[in-house]
Parts: sequence; structure tokens; C-alpha cells
Amino acid sequence: MGFGASYAGGAEHQAGLLAGELVKRGRRVIVYAPSPSVDAQARRLRRPQIVPVPALGFPRARTVTYLPMLGLVQLAPGFEHPAILHTHMAWLHCGVPELVSRVTGARTVVKFACSGPDGDVANLTRSRLGRTALSMALQADRIVALTPAIVEELLGAGYRREHIRVIPNGVELSARSAPARDIAAMPQPRVLFLGRLTAQKGILPLLDAWSRVHEACREAILLVAGRGDLAEAVAARAAQPDVLGSVHVLGHRTDTAALIAAADVVVLPSRSEGMSNVALQSLGARTAFIGFGIPGIAEVARHEAATVPAGDFSALADALIAALRNPALREEIAWRGHEDVVAEFAIERVAARYEELYDELA
Repeated sequence: MGFGASYAGGAEHQAGLLAGELVKRGRRVIVYAPSPSVDAQARRLRRPQIVPVPALGFPRARTVTYLPMLGLVQLAPGFEHPAILHTHMAWLHCGVPELVSRVTGARTVVKFACSGPDGDVANLTRSRLGRTALSMALQADRIVALTPAIVEELLGAGYRREHIRVIPNGVELSARSAPARDIAAMPQPRVLFLGRLTAQKGILPLLDAWSRVHEACREAILLVAGRGDLAEAVAARAAQPDVLGSVHVLGHRTDTAALIAAADVVVLPSRSEGMSNVALQSLGARTAFIGFGIPGIAEVARHEAATVPAGDFSALADALIAALRNPALREEIAWRGHEDVVAEFAIERVAARYEELYDELA
């Protein structure tokens, strides 16, 4: 996986948070990442050692060259061999540490971060190379699963229950950011979609559902922040008469905290999630969040008004309308979620659980 703004995604964000917190707690952390992705975002962390892994930049050659280079870098003569190799994303590279461990004697941990048809197990089983990587990953000393749904998939793939540890994603809790300046002057209430513009995130059905929200709450606006292969379709749908003027397409943004601070409600109608960073960040910042009650969201957003049945965009529209019409309900969702995030998902608590796992293996 990448490490930095060039390849920023949910797994990268979580790897950065965890690495920084572990260093803060006095742990020695070495991060292996593709060399193009080791950038300013990575270097702003609390100084884990970052080892760039060279790979050709061409799409078809990148994976083919990155996988062996990842192993060779870790086996280079004179290089420090970590006692624990932690793969923070179950992708094609997740089997490499298992091969390296046979030479160095390191213990291995692999994190599986998503379930369902878009999940890690499903994605790896779709190709021969992926099935090989999965087979190697299932030999790890321990596997971290974000949710009970991932645990069931791992059991179905043949992994041992006693070696699975359920550890959630974490969130960095800090003072609430100032609202994004370009958003602060826009009408309220504001609903924010923040994520990749892909079918998995449900962005186009959300825009269809927004038509009914807009009809019921004429003053409300929908902010769409993100990029992806549906960007042109999103722009075209936002220009349709039934939502025209109420949808603002912001494009790719890096000021996540400022956008959340400017929103009255954050919405995420994903068909699958690992454990939503957007939900964690929104509720951590005391902003109301509404989404589908799927694994990875239901564990975080627990207020009864915060989730609706998966795939039911009519119910999602109803939930948004109810929250937009009732500021007290928004406040209740936000505060209940914030209390849960502080109690269970603060990065300090999550890092402590990883430390327990590492000490168990050491």
C-alpha cells in the first residue's frame, strides 16, 4: 500500500495514525512504502523511519516489480530486521512478509479491513496472484479484523479463531477545526458527502435520493467532496433540474476536518466499508453522521437515527429530512456518537491494543 498524499486512502490514513501514535509511545516503527508515495504527508508524522520501496510507475509493471522489491528491501544485508512484520492492508503484498519471516524469524500480523463483495477476502480470491497472497496471509501468526463480519469471512477461509484479534480503526481526537472558508458563506443546513466517487460509495443513488430531500428542505444543500471514476456522472447529475443549485461538487479536498466542521450532517451511503474513517472523524468532531447500517458503520454510528437499512435510499432520504428539520436530533446523534468514539476508537486506545498484540508475539 502507499503511504502519503499521493496514495491517500482509508488504509493509508490508518497506517499513518497508528505509526505516529506508536512512535509517540516509544515504539520503534519502520514503514515500508512505494517510493512515489513517501511525501510531505508521510513526513509530518511523529518520525517513524520510512523506507521507500522502488517500483516501476507503469500500471501493469508496478505490482510485478513492487512485490519482489518489498521482499528484497527487507532482506538487504546489514538492514535492520524488525521482530514483527505488520501488514496494514490485505492486498497482493500481504503474503510477502510471510516469506520474509521464514528467513528472518519475524512474527507476522496481517490486518483485514473490509468484508462483503468489495472486501479483502473477496478481492483477493478474484485472481490467481490474489489467491496465492491470501493463502500466504492466512499463515500469519495473527490476523487483525476490524469487525465481526470480517472474522466470519476469515473463519470461512480456514483461519484459526484463537489467532484473530478484533481491533477497530482509530481516530485522532483534537479541538474542532474552523469551518472551511469557502463553505462557511454557503446556505445552511449543509449535508456533506466525503469519499471516493465510486459505485461502492453510493454517490449516484444518493444524488437521486437528494431530489426528495431538496423538495422537502428547500434551504438545505449537499456538498460532494472527492474524486473517482464517477466524477463526470456526478457533475452531470448535479446539473439536473430537480437538484440544480442545491448540490455543490467540490472535487478532491484535503481539508477533511474543515469540511466536517462546516457540515451539519455527514452522509455516507456505502454498500460496504471496512470501518469508516468518515464516520469516525465526523462523530469524533461532534458532527451528526447518517449512513447505512452495514459492517464498518453500524459499529461506530450507534444512535438509532444514525443508520438505516443497507441499500434503502428512500429510508436514507427520510433520515436526512428528519435530521435537517430537527437540530436537536442532529445534536443528539453527534453527542452520542462522540461519546462512543472517545470511549472506544481514540487512536491512543487502539494503539494500546496493538501494543498488547505485539507484546503477545514478542
